[in-house]
Amino acid sequence: MDFRRGAALSEGGKPIIALTSWTAKGVPRLVPFLKQGAAWSPPGHTSIMSGPSTAWPTFLANLPQRAHALIEIAHPDDWETLERACYERFHLFDAFH
Repeated sequence: MDFRRGAALSEGGKPIIALTSWTAKGVPRLVPFLKQGAAWSPPGHTSIMSGPSTAWPTFLANLPQRAHALIEIAHPDDWETLERACYERFHLFDAFH
């Protein structure tokens, strides 16, 4: 929250979370589910960047919209797994790619 607050209070500041698509060991960073009991949601007005993909604003997005947007910035090798999990969780599917 300090990061978000600092960026928001800076003139023209925007909080952005930037990460690589995979860890150094080749494990995807964007996964369909967190471990049981874990919870994380970027604060409003925060953008997420992964690899060469563009940032995505999370403000006012519902869960299926967040899932779709995160799939779009995931590594292409991970799209099928993430799309399948999105369909199973929300019973929604779009041919994103």
